[in-house]
Amino acid sequence: MKIRRIFLFIFFISSCDPDPLQEWKKLKESSSVFVLVVYCEKHNDLTIQVECEEVRALGKSEIEAILSRQLDLGAKKVIVPREKGREIQMAIRAHVPWAIRYGEIWNSIVILE
Repeated sequence: MKIRRIFLFIFFISSCDPDPLQEWKKLKESSSVFVLVVYCEKHNDLTIQVECEEVRALGKSEIEAILSRQLDLGAKKVIVPREKGREIQMAIRAHVPWAIRYGEIWNSIVILE
C-alpha cells in the first residue's frame, strides 16, 4: 500500500506542468535572447507576453545587425559562431514572421563557424 502511494505521489509531481513564469525566470537568467524567443513561440502564455515582445524586438535587431554586416562586406558571406548561429536559426524557424522575412536571406548569407 505504501509503495502504491509513493508511486502515485511521484506520478502526480512529475505530471504537473511547471509554472511558466518560474520557467521563464530560469531561462531568462541563463539563456540567450533566441532561446527565449523559441520558448515564447512554444508557450503562448499571457503572463509573459510583454516580456516576449521585448525579447522578440531584441532578437530582431540582432538578426538585422548581423545581416547588415553583409552589406559592408560586399559579396562575401557573414561568419557567425556556430552555437549562436544555431540558436538564431531555431528562433527564425520558430517565429513565423521571422521565417518569412529572414529565412532564405539567413541561409544564403550566413556561414556558421
